[in-house]
Amino acid sequence: MHGCPQLSKLPKTSRVSSVIFRRQTPGSILVSKRVFRPEIRLDPEHPIYRDPERPGPIIWARSTAFSLGATPMALLLQPGIAPKPNGGPINPRPGRIAMSLQLQTFDKVRTNQRSRVARRFKFAVGLIVARGTDTANDNGRLRLVFDPENVPEEWILQGWTYTLRWTLALYRMPYPELVRLLRPML
Repeated sequence: MHGCPQLSKLPKTSRVSSVIFRRQTPGSILVSKRVFRPEIRLDPEHPIYRDPERPGPIIWARSTAFSLGATPMALLLQPGIAPKPNGGPINPRPGRIAMSLQLQTFDKVRTNQRSRVARRFKFAVGLIVARGTDTANDNGRLRLVFDPENVPEEWILQGWTYTLRWTLALYRMPYPELVRLLRPML
């Protein structure tokens, strides 16, 4: 890879090789300060509705370039259009881990920027989950290091939907910096 020579010749892994993002969110996420009735959620009997002093439905971790939120899938809104019978979540093949990810952006972003940021972010998540990627300081420069003892199942919470809110700082951020910011958030 052009900006990261450590990624050019990675050996194959014998465990989890990738993260699948497509068709993993069963409902729709609407992030606002409004409180929605439990009846329109996927699970109206979720325990969070019994707690009058609940914080919010989303747990946020923030950095200067992006914020990553997590919410239980039971708190998602029911989809407006009924899914087709074969439109359920894709069960990942062996060697893959499923992750539900929703992207939120602001109005002044072009489509090519949005897709490039999504691709870079998903690639960084895949590096962290599948390879245990971390950063190390090498003569004043950040570089990627890989952990062969990584346990991929510990990184992503199953049954949760992640929400990414990003700024244009993420658009040009190098991979070592992105991994350094993202790793503690997962």
